Amino acid sequence: MTQETKHIETIFKQAFEHHEVQPPHTLWETVEASLDNSKNVETLFASAFKNARISPAASVWKRISQALFWRGFLNFNSNSFNIYYLGAALSICGITLYSVFPPQQNNSNTKIAAVANEVVEQKNNAENTETQANIQTQVNTEAQVTNLRQQEIDVRQQNKNLSTIQKLHRSEHSAEKAAGIVAFSPAEKNAAQSNVMPAQAGISSNFNFANVHIVGNSTICANSPVEYSIEGLPANATVDWKLPQSASSKFISTRKISAKFGTEGSFTLGANVKVGAETKKIELAVQVEEANTPEIKGRRTVCEGVEKELYSVDEAINKEITYQWELQRNTIVPTGNKYVNVNWNTAGKDTLTVTRVNLATGCVSKNSTAVLVEAKPQVDFQMAAISTNEYEFWFVGEPKKIKSFNWVVDGAQYSGETFVHTNFGAQTNLVKLEVTNKAGCKNSIQKEVAFGRNVLFVPKTFNLSSGTGFIPQTNTRLKSYTIEIYNSQSEKIWSSSELIDGKPAKAWNGMYKNAPVGKGKYMWNISATFDDGTEWHGIRQKDGKMQPTGIFVIEK
Repeated sequence: MTQETKHIETIFKQAFEHHEVQPPHTLWETVEASLDNSKNVETLFASAFKNARISPAASVWKRISQALFWRGFLNFNSNSFNIYYLGAALSICGITLYSVFPPQQNNSNTKIAAVANEVVEQKNNAENTETQANIQTQVNTEAQVTNLRQQEIDVRQQNKNLSTIQKLHRSEHSAEKAAGIVAFSPAEKNAAQSNVMPAQAGISSNFNFANVHIVGNSTICANSPVEYSIEGLPANATVDWKLPQSASSKFISTRKISAKFGTEGSFTLGANVKVGAETKKIELAVQVEEANTPEIKGRRTVCEGVEKELYSVDEAINKEITYQWELQRNTIVPTGNKYVNVNWNTAGKDTLTVTRVNLATGCVSKNSTAVLVEAKPQVDFQMAAISTNEYEFWFVGEPKKIKSFNWVVDGAQYSGETFVHTNFGAQTNLVKLEVTNKAGCKNSIQKEVAFGRNVLFVPKTFNLSSGTGFIPQTNTRLKSYTIEIYNSQSEKIWSSSELIDGKPAKAWNGMYKNAPVGKGKYMWNISATFDDGTEWHGIRQKDGKMQPTGIFVIEK
């Protein structure tokens, strides 16, 4: 059988030489179930071979049958039974019997002839039956091939559609080919998926989208990844995510992504959801906030010892925002969410850090500021009697770093590094000194001083003609006492340790080696302890220190 003068084998080869049909066994059931009354075998056969004709003609088959007869008759095969040999053997036997036993009745010849004719007729019937069987076999074979071809076309279409569904659940980057399944473009996906009937995909075409929604935070922080997913979908549904241009996403699964928005503002996160032949767009409004850096308000240079110094964040109060404060060396005293007090008790550099946390969006940002804690100035003072009722006060420390001095003595105020106070009979008094350095840091000291007690007065001049001699004076009894006098050559020219009733008992008359000394400067050195055990420290020197030594001048 041919169609358009082409053999069915040639047509089949051209149609399927590059194809390999290996559908699953379930596909044949799907194909068979999909055939309706208009696609039964008879209809397919009639449609496939309506323009076909049988070739060669009947006369050709007759000549072929005659040739086959003589070939079969002349070819001897000892392993098979040949009806031609039977006819020849019967003919020979008949001729032999006819020559040996001549026929006596006419019906004998008739019987022999009948037998021979019957043999020939059986032979012809057998040949015709074999020829017709071959023709019918060829026709049936070609019909089956055509039927298989049509079924193969249907199978390919069904296989392509079913393969498309499988590919939609695979990675978009897969380029492998398995079982005749090839990669499709997005347009081919949609076209192929739309050709799959809901009954074949196992999805109802009347799906209710009321419960389908996007799950994830609607208020987020810029440049922070957040996960979003689709809930309420059947197993075979497909999801196509739609993100704004400023957002990027990372694939987690078919229905879950990790999205990151690069800028602040209001955006819409969407997804096209397809269930069967129905498509629905699901959206979620997203508010994106920038991670704002908190600005710290407060002094950057403070003084050691300052307490409850106030610091705050320069932005409006928001209950959804919390602040965390940190210091490295000093102490924080919390007073509120955006306010804090600091006790600066340790001098040097310190770092104040605040972390801003938005509880709604998850935005976390921080800021730090360096704070210099100036050391408070060291403060102290000393006092010495310069006469029976005058006392000198002076600052002990580094006066070059001090900007101002503030003294209070017996109600009187003084300023300056040193001053002289006249006592009018008070025995004791509280003296207070407050100093301020050039950084503005202050420090103060207050202590009690004794006027008219534990005073040892040493004269600054001595006249040889006065006749009183050189002797120190004290208003408090001494427990011990020693005085030494030296000339300009550092020679000790006189000394005494005598006390009468706790006071120095002997004066120097200005003699050395039985001769009066000359005028000029001489040095004294005194060590003394008062009756209450207080040691006398001496007088103030030029360097500001107290030393139990001094210079006096002899005049004539």
